[in-house]
Amino acid sequence: MSASQSSSSAPVSVSVSVKAQDDKGVGLGSGERPWTYTLGIVSANVAASAGVVVANKVVLAKASYPGFAGLLLVLHQLCVLGFVRTTNKGVTSEMRNPTDGSRPSKPPSILWNLGMNFCSGLSVFTSNLTLLFCSVAFHQLSRLFALPIGVAFDYVFYRKSRSTIECMCLAIIAYSFVSASQADATVTVFGAIFAFTSIAMSQLNAVVVKHICKDCNITSNTMLYYTVPISLITGTMTWVICDRLFPPKTSGPASTSIMDPDTDSAHSGLLGVVHNAFFSGNFPTTYVFLSCVLAMSTQLLSTLVASICSSLMYAVLSQAKTVATLLLGAVVFSSEFSSRQAFSSSMCLLGSMCYAFIDVTAPDKAQAAGIGDATMRFRAKQMPRIVFALLAVCACDLFIRVTGTNA
Repeated sequence: MSASQSSSSAPVSVSVSVKAQDDKGVGLGSGERPWTYTLGIVSANVAASAGVVVANKVVLAKASYPGFAGLLLVLHQLCVLGFVRTTNKGVTSEMRNPTDGSRPSKPPSILWNLGMNFCSGLSVFTSNLTLLFCSVAFHQLSRLFALPIGVAFDYVFYRKSRSTIECMCLAIIAYSFVSASQADATVTVFGAIFAFTSIAMSQLNAVVVKHICKDCNITSNTMLYYTVPISLITGTMTWVICDRLFPPKTSGPASTSIMDPDTDSAHSGLLGVVHNAFFSGNFPTTYVFLSCVLAMSTQLLSTLVASICSSLMYAVLSQAKTVATLLLGAVVFSSEFSSRQAFSSSMCLLGSMCYAFIDVTAPDKAQAAGIGDATMRFRAKQMPRIVFALLAVCACDLFIRVTGTNA
């Protein structure tokens, strides 16, 4: 994997940009970047993802208007567009004359551009619909769909199979999430369909991002340079459609938040939403700003992670994001967090960490990542014992729950 950095001969100024390579199960390590670097990128992505969900929840709860989710998406895309276009001013000259001796790069085709934006846009839209039809707990639980879908995508696109110990880690993650969310989840047919579609489109988007970076020989930030304008257009269209499908209420509980009935006649429709949100003095604009900053960070980091991680590794990261969101939400909103949820969330984190460690230290990647013999011996001897122990704890917990002798 090659890293594109700024140089005196190239005006490109990109702090983090990594080119994609063939996905043979790409994990956290790379030949030119230490695994600690990528682990830091992954951790930052998890933290930003959890933060933006909590900030969005505060904003949308105050708005009480489904169409505002579209406006929030447009604001996020505007922030990303401004940042990417500012930090990649010399991207076209760098593509024509690469400084690292590689083959010349090219912009992504319009079809792949539209395909990526279709996948990402549909993923966000159906995720919001999942929240509309089901509880937040089920929305978090639905992230489990990412596990089998990630396995299927890895097999279909890369013919990659999984070892027994990796499957055991995935079983620990799956059981832990079911255990943590079972008491609060409310499942509907429409919610399940939308949740499945959201996860499938998210995984497919990761595959498309990797293909674009590899085929065009461009970095993830360069790809954003060309794709964000279309993302902004599609986001605006989503906002308009959502506003028409779910018009704001001018009476009842929703009218006391963002839509003021006294001003609704003068500022109706989309302009009314903008006016009452930012100029009426009764809306948490600080959280809107925080949401935009976190969303920009999340999109940039997620695109980078998608270009350097395998499909299943990308899916496992979504589990860590869900746990981080649950923990942050419990702290911010002072929501009840039972011992059952704490135990299950901890088990899920341990399972995710074990899988990440196993993926990083795979024999075909250990030498390139610069992993020593001591770490490899620990992987060979101790990791199976740790995973077996975690699986045994899950089995005992399941037995206790089934027999009705909960502690």
